[in-house]
Amino acid sequence: MTITVGTDTYVTLAEALAYAAARPALALWADYTDPVREAALTEAAIYLDASYAWKGQITDEVQALAWPRSSVLDKELRPVDPDTVPQAIKSAQIELAAMAAAGALVESKTTGNVASLKAGAVDIKFVDGQNVREGQRFAWVDRLLTGLYTSRAGSGSINATVLRG
Repeated sequence: MTITVGTDTYVTLAEALAYAAARPALALWADYTDPVREAALTEAAIYLDASYAWKGQITDEVQALAWPRSSVLDKELRPVDPDTVPQAIKSAQIELAAMAAAGALVESKTTGNVASLKAGAVDIKFVDGQNVREGQRFAWVDRLLTGLYTSRAGSGSINATVLRG
């Protein structure tokens, strides 16, 4: 698999390797093969674009990914260059890719209050608190992206701008 920046990914494999090499928390990234890393980068890019409501507008109506974007200010209210992908997006993608290489970013587990349930060959046991919510898993990624998005998919939050006259 060969990934293409702007189509499948926001970062090159070389950028991801350099970023991960500088972060001890991502040391396992070095153990993966290039095809695994490329698949993980693709999954991370898809996750980012599906999970965040980005500020601004895409700069080209035919671009495959959500970035680059125009009319975006960062968390310090500085204009984001509409011709480039912010480093925060790239960093978040690499952080997510490292997690994706180790396992799925989106889990399809069911949890609930049921302690045990057996019906023939089916045996279901749920225990409260077993799964970590997505928002908890990716809090670092959310922090990296602060200022670039208005909401997260499934976050249940509503953001609004209040204007005072």
